[in-house]
Amino acid sequence: MTKPHIFGRNRTTSESEDKNDRIDNGSGIPEDRKFNKNKRPDTPTSPDVTAQSIYSRRLYASTDIDSHPSPKVHPFSPSHPTIWRQNSLPTFPTSSSTSNSSSDKMFQKIRREAESISDINQRCTFLSNQCQSLSEKVSDYANKLKLLKEAGETQVKAVEALKSTVAREQGKKLKIKKELQTSRALLDTLHQNTTAVIKWSDLDPNNSVHITRALESLLEPLLEIGHTKRHVDINQAQSAQLLKMYNCKMKIGEQGFKVVLSCALQRLVVESVLCFMNAWLGRVGYPQKEVVNGKVSNIVAEWVRKMEEGSEGINLNSQEFEIVKHSNDLLTMLENFTKNKSDAKVIQEQTKVLIRQQVSSLLGQHAFAHIASGQSRPHPLILFLTCEIISLVSTYVSYRSFTSRTSFPYSHPLYNTVVSFLESLISVMHFQLTTQDPVPQWRFYEAGERYEHKSGHTGSTRQKRQKKGALEVEICWFPIVALNTDIVKKPGQNRSIYCKAKVWARKSDLDYE
Repeated sequence: MTKPHIFGRNRTTSESEDKNDRIDNGSGIPEDRKFNKNKRPDTPTSPDVTAQSIYSRRLYASTDIDSHPSPKVHPFSPSHPTIWRQNSLPTFPTSSSTSNSSSDKMFQKIRREAESISDINQRCTFLSNQCQSLSEKVSDYANKLKLLKEAGETQVKAVEALKSTVAREQGKKLKIKKELQTSRALLDTLHQNTTAVIKWSDLDPNNSVHITRALESLLEPLLEIGHTKRHVDINQAQSAQLLKMYNCKMKIGEQGFKVVLSCALQRLVVESVLCFMNAWLGRVGYPQKEVVNGKVSNIVAEWVRKMEEGSEGINLNSQEFEIVKHSNDLLTMLENFTKNKSDAKVIQEQTKVLIRQQVSSLLGQHAFAHIASGQSRPHPLILFLTCEIISLVSTYVSYRSFTSRTSFPYSHPLYNTVVSFLESLISVMHFQLTTQDPVPQWRFYEAGERYEHKSGHTGSTRQKRQKKGALEVEICWFPIVALNTDIVKKPGQNRSIYCKAKVWARKSDLDYE
């Protein structure tokens, strides 16, 4: 078989068939191209003829015959236009209907796939545009977030700066408040200068409340100084004499004797220091208080003798003694100046009180304080009294841990406690109390005096009270400090108590009415 053409019939058809198909009807048009009402001449009569071949044949035939009529030529002549067109057009190969249907299906499938690919491309383009738009939005949000973060950091810094500013302002406010309180206290003091008495403000250490607290704070170190229970050895002979000196009924070896001995040691220390300071400051005009106990008088006299024979660091040339001396001299001069001037008596009394209060206030805060010269050390007077107090206590009790006297008194267990106690005791009892008007007094209750809870006594008893008024004083280890030190208040007396007496009570052999 010959290779088929794209258009036209197959070349293998017989000449007879070809002739029969092309019988001229006298009009010069082949029979197969005649017009038929029932059937279009272009309709293929055989399945071998495709639509494309029919269309091609009709196109060529109508163009050549109708538009360009040629002279009559024999239909079977080689120069006949129909024959020439037929021979020149390509022909389709003869195939089955199954092959044609498969081609159509393949064509439809390809077209659908092409359309699907086109839709996918369009969707990809749409999604790409959406992604680009979202990317732009994300970038925009990132920029906004960055700006917000920077703004937040700026706000945090501003808040921190504001907090620091507020803290500084609060500090300034507290400082101004304290200055205002101090100024008000000073103003109140200045206002009171026109009267005979200075009324100390609540913040001033010379206020009566602060003085009471200072007196109560002396009890704890005093108890440590009079320690008799653990890590100490008691000299029973000397202790028995001490209890006898204070008229105590407690005997050495009885139950509770260590407590009474501790109270006696505490009283001996406090009474000796107070009496010594009265005697020593009295040499420069300070008001003296009579020493009742003979044993204490001997101790004070011995201390005064040692002070007079001591080095220049503890003599009368210290500034505290000079201030006391000159202030007393000034008061004496004012009194002599106004002695014969009756109209100046009131001013003289007011001036006397004001000078005493101001000088005592200054000495109460700064007298006999630590001296800083390379290292902090006690005042010479305090150091002297510390040595004497430790030696006095060691007469009755000795500490087992203290064996070396090479660095006495610094190595003694009581050294720091005694130094602190002496500074506070002298400051409160000798200077701060004299800032009050009238000046409070102090007094130790003696053994055998009546004991009452409602009076200035506070303390303990070894036995329960079986009857009202059946208790009396065994030992008083800390004095009462008050405007009136009498046990029983008398009518019309001002009984302002700064500190109640600390006593150890016992059952009395007598009944008080």
